Amino acid sequence: MRLSDLDAKNLNMNIILLQTPSSRLTMFLQDKIKRRYNCKSESIIDIQNKQDYKKIKEVLGTTPPFGSKWYVSINLDKTNDKDLINLIKQSFTCVFFCTCSKYSTYKTFKDAVKDV
Repeated sequence: MRLSDLDAKNLNMNIILLQTPSSRLTMFLQDKIKRRYNCKSESIIDIQNKQDYKKIKEVLGTTPPFGSKWYVSINLDKTNDKDLINLIKQSFTCVFFCTCSKYSTYKTFKDAVKDV
């Protein structure tokens, strides 16, 4: 995907997968996605570990109060398992911004969610 594709009006994103060591690129893309979906602090979910999956389960099927989608930030180096994949497949009101630093993690996750 090109950066210009993020500005397309008819593009409906559910998962953004990024493998980069650059924190500036990560922040740039996060801000771009947050602006696109009008995400405020109330509609941002940060997943740090498996216990935080409850936060996603609570918002499945609901729309955020001031945005069009929930923004979920996930570091795949810290948490990546079948439960997360199932949550992503069930959710249609969230946009998942997934980052990782290892190519093997990137490839495994990409193959697991390719049908979403």
